Amino acid sequence: MNILFITNYFPKKNNTQEAIFLYWRAKELIKAGHKVTVLKWNQDVSDYFMKPYNLLDLNDPILNIDIPVFPIHSIDLMLNPLHKKKTYQWIKSNFNVVHFHWLWSMTVFPTIQQWGIPYVVTCHGSDIYRMGESFNQLAIGRWLNKKVMKMQMKRVNQANHVIFVSQDIMSAAKKKGVTSTSFSVIPNGYNQDVFHALNRAKNTKKIIGFVGNLIPIKRAEKLPEIIKLIIEKDKSVHAIIIGDGHLMTSMEADCEQFKDHVSFTGRLPANEVAHFMRTMDVLMLPSRSESFGCVIKEAQACGASVIGSDAGGIPEVIGTGGLVINEGPQFEHRFAEGVVQLLNHPIQATILKKESESFRWEHTMQLEEAIYHGVINSKR
Repeated sequence: MNILFITNYFPKKNNTQEAIFLYWRAKELIKAGHKVTVLKWNQDVSDYFMKPYNLLDLNDPILNIDIPVFPIHSIDLMLNPLHKKKTYQWIKSNFNVVHFHWLWSMTVFPTIQQWGIPYVVTCHGSDIYRMGESFNQLAIGRWLNKKVMKMQMKRVNQANHVIFVSQDIMSAAKKKGVTSTSFSVIPNGYNQDVFHALNRAKNTKKIIGFVGNLIPIKRAEKLPEIIKLIIEKDKSVHAIIIGDGHLMTSMEADCEQFKDHVSFTGRLPANEVAHFMRTMDVLMLPSRSESFGCVIKEAQACGASVIGSDAGGIPEVIGTGGLVINEGPQFEHRFAEGVVQLLNHPIQATILKKESESFRWEHTMQLEEAIYHGVINSKR
């Protein structure tokens, strides 16, 4: 099959880790004999002159598969109907199926159903959780939100198939108006060639860690407080914070008084993240919102237990491979106590392996491949 991904997130020159889970998904499809092309739509004016590129152009050892990426900008789509029509014709002439990643990507081609092109939509989380929440403090904002939500729900319900990456997203989508009867829950996965427990490090210290963007939605600003509470209970603990974001400077300042117990690495490529995960005893994910959390399965595959909040899909992804801390009063204190509990009573390696092994990208690809065949055959 010739498959077209339409997404506004994908690895690019200045961020090779952006939505890298789409890359792993595409790589497995290519290994299975299919061809994958990416139509990357942009909204920022600074991206207007972005040129087509291939992942091999990025010179990243992880991104070693030939995937062509064609940028398309919202300005052209809005102001140049001929451009949009030519793009439609290009899609219909070259691809068997279109896979929109994130519901909002459908705004690029809102009338695709009229063209008879088989298409699938994957809801990754933020496209459902945050829908209808902007500008609700104003009456006109609430009115616009209702209009936009009604339009988006109509688009997703017209799709040949809808994929949710967690049960929680599916439940949230149904509450907001998704009525499609052709849907599946297919979780994201992890790459077992990169994330594994082989040669797992033996440490004299107890290592805890965090991997993700240092932003409020990840509750990153509370990590210094959580780490401090943990260190007060166990002085042998060292924390590794992997990631970048606008909170980093303030977080480093908040950790100054116990800086010998904390390391900030900044953003790292996947192979280096996996290396650090193999040193961790516990991975922390105290997010305020999280659709799936690939990092959970990556950490478990590397032999680390995971503790997370009860936000979104986190509980179902952690499974029996860690602890879930409910939202509420004294969250940071209860979270720190949970980390100490896992350090003193670690999850068995066999349990962590079992929790992660069914989430390999190959398995995800096979499920989505079957959906592609189904929607193509139904169109015929």
